[in-house]
Amino acid sequence: MNTKNIAKPLLLSLTLALTGLSTASAADLDENMTTLTVKYHAFNTAQTPTAAIQALNAMKAAAIDAKKSTPNRLDNQPANSAPMRDYRAGMDALIKQIDKVNALAAAGQLAQAKAEGQKLGVIRDENHKKFR
Repeated sequence: MNTKNIAKPLLLSLTLALTGLSTASAADLDENMTTLTVKYHAFNTAQTPTAAIQALNAMKAAAIDAKKSTPNRLDNQPANSAPMRDYRAGMDALIKQIDKVNALAAAGQLAQAKAEGQKLGVIRDENHKKFR
């Protein structure tokens, strides 16, 4: 059996598989960002602490998952590069703020939670300027 004939299709298959994984990761980040947008709106329009908490929990899950991804703007950056550390720090700030807002909502302080929740939009805007 000729190893050259086997190696080329194997290499091609491996390349296609890795390309598919890269594309899947980008789609996951897009999906997480969409979830964050939709649930941020749901939080802002929530009429009850329970509805606010549900939206915030979905936001936190999306932010945690998004933190594992690489924004398109940083595709060529090593995982330990300063821009990637900055991206993860931005996601950590978002998660921390979600937790703070969630605690207020869980305490039944919906108005205060919504006021504190405005900082979520500030964090979003700051990080979109850097990484979008």
